[in-house]
Amino acid sequence: MRITGGSLRGRQVVCPPGIIRPAMDRMRESVFSILGPLDGLTFLDLFAGSGVMALEAISRGATHATLVERDPRKRPVMVRNLALAPGQTTLITAPVERYVARCRDAFDVVFMDPPFSYRFKADLLERVGRRAMLRPRGRLVIHYPSVEALPDRAGSLLLADERRYGGSLVRFYADEE
Repeated sequence: MRITGGSLRGRQVVCPPGIIRPAMDRMRESVFSILGPLDGLTFLDLFAGSGVMALEAISRGATHATLVERDPRKRPVMVRNLALAPGQTTLITAPVERYVARCRDAFDVVFMDPPFSYRFKADLLERVGRRAMLRPRGRLVIHYPSVEALPDRAGSLLLADERRYGGSLVRFYADEE
């Protein structure tokens, strides 16, 4: 898998062991095109997997990315991948739900790509929307199966855009506060 744009474009990212569903190149390019310039912004990658989304954000100008991944077996490969952006990332090995419950930081962009079998997408979306995890004019992006329904409003988050990629959807929420 390769980074699709920005200063790290073309650099190889390794998939860690275990269950992983890396974001398709086309979907990644489209998400970052919709988000626009990330110069000086912060990025939170929940369910980080390989870390490719955070690296795409750094490659496109984000100053820092925080990655949260539950599976400790993925950590060594993720650390190796994140060496592409030394000093610009923080990797947290913990359940996403615990991280969200304890988070005191706010981000410009939050990206969520939970496993398609994860049953608590709407609940987690609501929790992030209530926790003030987004900075003013921040955006949350979630990738999920198109057969599922998510609310148009979650806490302070309001649906701003939606795109279909094969059997999945990507929703863009904006912080209305």
